[in-house]
Amino acid sequence: MLMMCWGVGFGQPGTLDASFGNSGIATVAFDSSSTEAYCSAQQADGKSIIAGSSIDSVKNKFVISRLNVDGTLDSSFGIFGKKTLNFPISINNYANAVAIQTDGKIVIGGSGKEQTTFSQQFLLIRLNITGSLDSTFGNDGVVYTNPGYRFSSIQRIIAKPNGKILVCGFDDPRTPTYSIRMCLGQYNSNGTLDSSFGINGIANIVTPYIDTRSYAMVFTSQNKILLAGRVCLDGNCQNADFAIVRFLNNGLVDSTFGTNGLVSANVIDSVDGGCSVAIQSDDKIVMAGFGNSSLGMIRYKPDGITDSTFGINGKVLMNGVAFPQIHILSNGKILVTTTESHVPGTPGNFKLIEYNNDGTINNGFGNIGTVVTTLPGINASGQTSLIQTDGKIVVAGNTTINSKSNFVIARYNLTTLPLHLLTFTAKRANNTNLLNWTTAQEVNTDRFEIERSSNSREFSKLGVVKAGNTTYTFTDNNPLKGVNYYRLKMMDKDGQFTYSPIRSLTINNSQLTIAIFPNPAHNKLQLQIESDKKVALKMDIITQDGKVVLSSNISAVEGSMLHSINIAALQSGTYFLRATSGNGEQSVVKFEKL
Repeated sequence: MLMMCWGVGFGQPGTLDASFGNSGIATVAFDSSSTEAYCSAQQADGKSIIAGSSIDSVKNKFVISRLNVDGTLDSSFGIFGKKTLNFPISINNYANAVAIQTDGKIVIGGSGKEQTTFSQQFLLIRLNITGSLDSTFGNDGVVYTNPGYRFSSIQRIIAKPNGKILVCGFDDPRTPTYSIRMCLGQYNSNGTLDSSFGINGIANIVTPYIDTRSYAMVFTSQNKILLAGRVCLDGNCQNADFAIVRFLNNGLVDSTFGTNGLVSANVIDSVDGGCSVAIQSDDKIVMAGFGNSSLGMIRYKPDGITDSTFGINGKVLMNGVAFPQIHILSNGKILVTTTESHVPGTPGNFKLIEYNNDGTINNGFGNIGTVVTTLPGINASGQTSLIQTDGKIVVAGNTTINSKSNFVIARYNLTTLPLHLLTFTAKRANNTNLLNWTTAQEVNTDRFEIERSSNSREFSKLGVVKAGNTTYTFTDNNPLKGVNYYRLKMMDKDGQFTYSPIRSLTINNSQLTIAIFPNPAHNKLQLQIESDKKVALKMDIITQDGKVVLSSNISAVEGSMLHSINIAALQSGTYFLRATSGNGEQSVVKFEKL
């Protein structure tokens, strides 16, 4: 029997979503002592991809996690919902951007320093939906591109509906002298550069500035491409401004925008950097970024002229530190996510600020327009955020717990439903599945639609219970064999709705458990296998980055048995033993090889 209780109103704008993680917050730890989340995306099934890098003194790696709708790790992705990618030919690998293609494949981009030339290059990978590298993309799922001389990095990705992949960032052409410039690249679906875009797949802009970088990208309603970032006004970048460049869809600079395609402005102080951009329904452009002292926004008209009706002369100053992410909500309001200033060694805070269309604070959101969330651990910061298809917002970053930096993810409600859900449980009752839930308050609530799924992704309506009580019961008389996932679609009379947390029950599922000893092991791995029936098992030993290095097949007996595996040939390190039965049931155990 599963149960969760809430003591706050469900669905209030700016409150943590209690159906996610632990009261709205989830953490993900990798084996590395330091991991940071830099980018996020939502799949069509509602699951979230959070990606970043493990940071060490030798070789940084890509780290990726996939979360279910309720904030738990999705065990069907990678190993226990996590994936670590080590690139043999490069060091200093940083995952900065992620996008989901229409076929569900996952594209992640950033940079990697190639170890023979020591040039920092574009690094682009594609994963299958299970987390394995897609062998149809580039070289076994990996593409390196060197558009510049020694210093290039992907910062954002857009997966186009036609299968092409658009990336933005910056490169260093070193012609004729040291310079860094905004850069666009477009790839075909197989990972080759698209020769029809820009010059052989790469596009950039020549400016009077020695250092011009893009950190964000968005399409306009006319299918033009906006890059947002910064321009440095001096050689060591002690003076910098927000900057936007507009390109045509073929990679050529749109000279009708601003001055030869570029607009720039000093928004906060002498060292400004724009890191997020969004387009409003009237095609106005809102850009957010940070400087030495605070955060700021600026709004432009579609032609690149500053919109003086926004804030004060087109600009808004905000309190916070670094990496503000900007979102235009369906009601036209502007939401900014960032990190509240904090003292090192103390808990860090996610910060959300909501603005009206004219740049004034929306006092109806949170506490006079602001929501601050204290996170577990210390030194926490928010790096990335996304608006889900159901209107909720996910903010991700990193926090330090027990001297180890972890991913930290929080989900917030951004809409109001006049319903307080207190409990929702699922349990077996004879040969049926019994669902019970209670509410503390119902205003304008119409009904509860009960939905069921066999895979936690595709749900179908199972029944309807009319609202009007505080205690409810629904019986599934014909549950599915295997796992049954249930959720409530809670409808009000105005057509708005929200979902409850997901509950699961397993019917007629065999029991398979495996224990390893000794652990750590040296030459032989001893297994104690417990099964409630005779079953054929495929045993795989898997590295941390998902490679199968040893496989065997055994027949498990009903009851208990011992089995040994020779691991003398394996290198020292951390591995996973995965046992898979013929019907797909799995048991995974982690062990150390001495």
